[in-house]
Amino acid sequence: MARLFISYSRQDQEFVRRLYDALVADKHEVFVDWESIPPSSQWLKEINEALDKSDVVLFVISPDSLASEMCQHELAYAEANKKRLIPLIYREVLTTAVPPSLAAINWIFFRPADNFAAALATLEQAISTDLDFVKASTRFLVRAKEWEEHKRNASFLLRGGELAEAEHWLADSGGREPAPSQLQTQFIFASRRAASNRQRGLISALSVIVIIMISLTSVALVFYRIAEMNRQEAVANQRLAVTQAKIANVRALAAQANAPTFGKNLDTRLLLSLLAVHDSQRDHVAAYDAGNSLMTLLEENGHVKRYLHTPGAHVGDGAVSVAQSQDGKVLASLSKTGFYLWDLTQQNPTPVAVSGLHSSDQNFILSMSADGTYAAGMGEYFTNDTANNDRNELLIFNTKTQQTVKMYPNLTLPENPDAVAQSMALSADGKQVIASFWQSSTNKSFVTLWPITGDPSKPTKHITINGELDDVAISPDDRWVGLSDSTNSKTF
Repeated sequence: MARLFISYSRQDQEFVRRLYDALVADKHEVFVDWESIPPSSQWLKEINEALDKSDVVLFVISPDSLASEMCQHELAYAEANKKRLIPLIYREVLTTAVPPSLAAINWIFFRPADNFAAALATLEQAISTDLDFVKASTRFLVRAKEWEEHKRNASFLLRGGELAEAEHWLADSGGREPAPSQLQTQFIFASRRAASNRQRGLISALSVIVIIMISLTSVALVFYRIAEMNRQEAVANQRLAVTQAKIANVRALAAQANAPTFGKNLDTRLLLSLLAVHDSQRDHVAAYDAGNSLMTLLEENGHVKRYLHTPGAHVGDGAVSVAQSQDGKVLASLSKTGFYLWDLTQQNPTPVAVSGLHSSDQNFILSMSADGTYAAGMGEYFTNDTANNDRNELLIFNTKTQQTVKMYPNLTLPENPDAVAQSMALSADGKQVIASFWQSSTNKSFVTLWPITGDPSKPTKHITINGELDDVAISPDDRWVGLSDSTNSKTF
């Protein structure tokens, strides 16, 4: 059965007691505030907590409830936390006096002249509709509120099967009521990121164990065989864990794009879908979920054909690079139209334009630091210089201060000026930049690591790799650098 909260005016208490008794008899857990006392901060906190723990909020409509400040508070709180609302008409009111959130929902009539038993049966049917989904919404809201109250302490995040259930719930939330709240979405995303970080830590620990075991193989051949078996198993487990994490991240992005959490801002939702599609294609996983999220948005918004995503964009402008901070709060996009930052903590974020890159740039590369403090955009533009007819430029921007940290108008390697930048990443703390350059004449890649305020021509680390690299990355603890091409990956 469901947990119910009844919002009503004291003038309708006689009806509410009858309703309460009937619902309790049907095995529901019902919260009703019978006390007629002046509001206090502690009392208000208890009311809010009761609303959080309720699956459904029943709002008894009457002239007095619509005029009640407390009823309006309960209604607003329920709306803000995406609670399922069921309006019950007890006394007639002007339709224009009913708040839009209630006016848009089918009313159930419990007026004195109406058949109480028939109305109660209709109410029971409304309560039971998709109840498992609603109960899950309540449970994840309570957990998210607990996480928020403890200053987003990681120990309050979801793990294991509970996290998998939450991600499944979020992925299935498109078009269902109640829609996920912004806090619920952030909570589930933070839980997935924490789980992925723990997974990477475990994989690193397993790798060390495998290395130690292999180092002891000289003791006896049997130990070598055991170590080799363990190594192969660890590698297989590592690949499986990485694949599962990538699938979960792509599906979460797709669900975030489709969920109405971010209000009516189609721009942000399109960018999230593009990020999901990009990740799914790169890793060859969850392509259906990612592609479906983008197609759903396109089908629901026919006018999107007139523009792409950012102010002034048009169909045919070219590829869009998208990056998201690890905490899920900041999104960056870079294309021919411009360099933009989006605050995902807002329901309808207005993009912040980052200026400084060349207007004719193309072949864009984009990266963000894990905490979202720094965003780095790279572009390539052509010149009339016959010795080097294309140049790379890099702009690093501080999203907190809204200031450019560094601008490299001619990002080239002194020894290999014709090498073209292929990929880039920022360290988790935003203090280092890594970039890979590919030289087609020799089919070699040059990987350069330098401080964010330093000079790429004087790197702290510089290595050469045969072949063309697809991607570079820095581990969350800033201790490892990862390089990958279409078939291999390496770690330093």
